[in-house]
Amino acid sequence: MTSLAMSRLLQFPTAVKRDPKIEVWMHEHPGELGTIAQHWFEVIRGCGDDVRELLHDGHPTACVGGAAFVYVNAFKAHVNVGFFRGAEIADPKGLLEGSGKFMRHVKLRPGSDFDDVALRELIRTAYADMKERLRASVFECEERLRRAQLDGNVAELERLLDDELIFTALDGSIVGKQDDLALHRSGRLRVTRMEPVERRVLILGGIAVVNAKMNAAAYFDGALSEGLLRYTRVWCERPDGYRIVAGHMSVVP
Repeated sequence: MTSLAMSRLLQFPTAVKRDPKIEVWMHEHPGELGTIAQHWFEVIRGCGDDVRELLHDGHPTACVGGAAFVYVNAFKAHVNVGFFRGAEIADPKGLLEGSGKFMRHVKLRPGSDFDDVALRELIRTAYADMKERLRASVFECEERLRRAQLDGNVAELERLLDDELIFTALDGSIVGKQDDLALHRSGRLRVTRMEPVERRVLILGGIAVVNAKMNAAAYFDGALSEGLLRYTRVWCERPDGYRIVAGHMSVVP
């Protein structure tokens, strides 16, 4: 998968586990079309515990964390199940319609036959695809962080570190955003090697937890320190992308 920057995803950080406005929408759409829309939105909700939702453009929209992946909408004679990245997901049964750059949809009409199993699989595919896109976005942020540390790029670090950062250093002390920036800005901390040995990411709604082992070397107040370090970083989805809100580092024996 090529570049999957957060800017390419439709982000709704205000999405919640259950949006009361969606229940209102369902009540306002009775009859066969409303029943169809409600049924398929329940299927979408069941994709995973990290599914969030909101009413966007007047119709129920589902997100992985805050990244929109599927919506439902009722029209005069049919219901659309829409896919925000439908142009880029596998559709072996050819259910998807549309010609836009990214979005596709499936039309459902009362009384018409359609492949229920194939649509369920398409929804699961869209969910899995969005989770992978989010993982890739987090890895991109991790790489930006690594490069910024090596280059002493304080401006980039300022973009990646959240204002509320709580980081536990090797000696157990707590380091905030301004503390970290000051170390790089003054030159007291100079990172010369930061090579990933292994990295794992766990997406939990709008939170991403990264566990990384790094082969690192750095000068602190002129003294060289090098070896294997284990980092845990917590990235939180903000309106302008992921930022680190918490972290911890320890020495790997």
